[in-house]
Amino acid sequence: MPAISGDLGPNEIIRLLNLTPHPEGGHYGQTFGSATLEDERPAATLIYYLLPGDELCAWHRVDADEIWLWHAGGPCR
Repeated sequence: MPAISGDLGPNEIIRLLNLTPHPEGGHYGQTFGSATLEDERPAATLIYYLLPGDELCAWHRVDADEIWLWHAGGPCR
C-alpha cells in the first residue's frame, strides 16, 4: 500500500489505493481474503471503503460480521 499523507481529495485516494466502484455506492478495494472458506466465501475479508460526499450508499444487510474503522473524512448524513 502506498504511503498517504497530506490533504488528498477523494479522487486522489481512489487512484492511490486502486479502489473500484462498489455495487452499493462508493469505492472499495479488498486488501485481505481469508484462505478459510465458509459456504464457498472467505471466512473474513478486509477492504478499504470510500464514500465521496457527492455519492450515496444504499443501506443493506449482510450475512457476516462487519468491523468498521474510520481513517479520515466527515460524518455520514
